[in-house]
Amino acid sequence: QLLDSIVRGYELVLRIGTVAATGGYSNWYNSGTCGVFGAAFASGQVLGLDHNQLKDCLGQAGMLGSGIWQCRLEPTWSKQLACANAASNGVTAALLAMQNFPGARFILEGEAGFFSTYYPNTEIDRINLQSVDSWLLHEVSFKPWPACRHCHPAVEAALQLSAELGTELRAEAIERIEIATYGAAIDFCDNLNPESAHEARFSLQHCIAVALLRGEPTLADFDNPSREDRNIITLREKISVEVAEPFESRFPSHMGSGVKVTLASGQSLRVDVDNARGDPENPMSPEDVKAKFFKLAAIAGVSDEAANACASALLLNDRSDSNYKCSLDALNKALALTGCIDSC
Repeated sequence: QLLDSIVRGYELVLRIGTVAATGGYSNWYNSGTCGVFGAAFASGQVLGLDHNQLKDCLGQAGMLGSGIWQCRLEPTWSKQLACANAASNGVTAALLAMQNFPGARFILEGEAGFFSTYYPNTEIDRINLQSVDSWLLHEVSFKPWPACRHCHPAVEAALQLSAELGTELRAEAIERIEIATYGAAIDFCDNLNPESAHEARFSLQHCIAVALLRGEPTLADFDNPSREDRNIITLREKISVEVAEPFESRFPSHMGSGVKVTLASGQSLRVDVDNARGDPENPMSPEDVKAKFFKLAAIAGVSDEAANACASALLLNDRSDSNYKCSLDALNKALALTGCIDSC
């Protein structure tokens, strides 16, 4: 029931979010404004709400959705807060609905509803919350590196260039680096001199410098020592960015970038990436996804034992009764080890 509820919650928020995105980028932070619907629906499913209660649940969720992009322009943790707030408010909406607390039944499409207020330029007629002929969940991307998604295709191109140029690659050996990408990537991530870890994760220049000189970016690559590394700074200053085809016209359906490195010797190499790694067209392997999960668990202070128990429960493929029992036992163990709740 938990896994089914998670899948349905994701599917709902994906369908709402996809329609919200038809109007282009806005100042609303979609993970906060749209995410609350997914959290509410998943919670409502777990609680066993009936049809009318689920309507109330989603009505309250729309009232509680919030989050604006100013957090991206300043050194804040508000982006993380918006996601956590969406999760918390989703649970609140479901608990209220369980007590038959009425909510707006036309919260999405009403004249003063969610879309007309938050996303007035959307193609609302494209929304479909009933058909399950194809699941949008299969189109979700995974992020392999801890940076803004708009940096990822250029990072992948830089990693391929680094491998081709060899381990002797040095900042002084590079004359210039040219990044060709789409407009939104530059709007979000053109930052030559990031002054915080947050800004560095939204800096094409910093991410590409790290990828060329150090390999796959890690969280430590965005902290002060890395930002102040003379080789990283030298390389950042040699980077230019521009909007270019075919990347601009293919966005947002495809997130791609090209990176060209010209060496002081005169040699030049270019790599184009049509789809960011982790997209359905360029997927991460199951092993890579699990490896990232364990890295994040370790950073969050979750023990190896708890992380393994949780992974065993959530990655269960055999749905026999005996394996379901083993999965529930593993999940209970994981929850107990992490101190989340006393029992599941």
